[in-house]
Amino acid sequence: MALKVPSAPVNSVVRAVHIRGAAEQGTTSFSLARPGFYCADDPVQADAVLTVQSHYDEAPQSVPRAQWSFSRQEGGVSTPDACRVTLPQGFERGKIYQVMYRGVHPPIAGLGLAAIRDFVSYLKHGGVESVLREHPETLQQVIGYGYSQSARFLRTFVYQGFNADERGRQAFDGLFVASAGAGHRAVQFPPIPGVEFPPYLPRHWRMDYRPDFATKGIISQEPPALGAPYTILVPQVDAHGNERGGIRLPHVAVPLGTFTGWNYTVPRLANLDYLGGLVGSFLPFVRTRANREASSDPRPSIAELYSTKEVYLDRVRHAAEALVAQRFVRREAMEAILEDSARHWDFLMQPSPK
Repeated sequence: MALKVPSAPVNSVVRAVHIRGAAEQGTTSFSLARPGFYCADDPVQADAVLTVQSHYDEAPQSVPRAQWSFSRQEGGVSTPDACRVTLPQGFERGKIYQVMYRGVHPPIAGLGLAAIRDFVSYLKHGGVESVLREHPETLQQVIGYGYSQSARFLRTFVYQGFNADERGRQAFDGLFVASAGAGHRAVQFPPIPGVEFPPYLPRHWRMDYRPDFATKGIISQEPPALGAPYTILVPQVDAHGNERGGIRLPHVAVPLGTFTGWNYTVPRLANLDYLGGLVGSFLPFVRTRANREASSDPRPSIAELYSTKEVYLDRVRHAAEALVAQRFVRREAMEAILEDSARHWDFLMQPSPK
């Protein structure tokens, strides 16, 4: 299903960023006809600029205009195309390419924020009759939930002042914003054999788009000038390598290994401070003390933590019951938690193949 959004008959300088992914095969072009990008108002556009750099905070180098174009390749023939950028020599993996050019036909955006606000206000306060409010007494409060892109939407919703309807009444009573885009790493990580702790972490910089951006949302400088990077707060970890804070689910509270919120891309793009997106790691404990001493793993072995499988499952049960009492876990989930924990134990404790 596609949604055709009306566009505004204006054009202005815009920026498109392209980074050839770690697993992406050789490529000499990328499309501008996709969400978040704009086609060029003219494929000739002699004053358009393509730059390349290896790090976000280094000075970009311009690619000579004659070496790239707004075009597509078909049967070895180059055809002007305002919605595609082509670099015949190819885009290098892990390099940052930025195109500054005049874009055209920007979609009219922002009405969705007002629509969400008005719908939430309607749920709470009413208006026209609808099956959505057959039992208005049950709609006293509304909580918003967003994950990833929808989480970013909710942050923007609040930042731009949409959480009050046209009468000044509060819309959402609370928001659950999950994975809205951030990077972190744990500190004081135990030196696990065979595991290289990332020597870098994703960074975020203060950006200057010129004064009108802060008050009117108008960008008058592309690319933005980078200021100092933000300080990123990171969680502390315990002797097992697991994060101390937050809601410790049974697998973390009664661990059989170390859970991390980071992993690497393959091949690694260290120059971009990249880590694997939305991918963590599980690093199991070794089975016995002898295994631990032989491998020099500083973490306790499974046998040193739990004398038997029954002891392990009993501790999992206690951890889950504590979460049920705090209303973080439903009692109906207890059986599934124990079954999953038992399978996890059996998998890790099975004899290694000869």
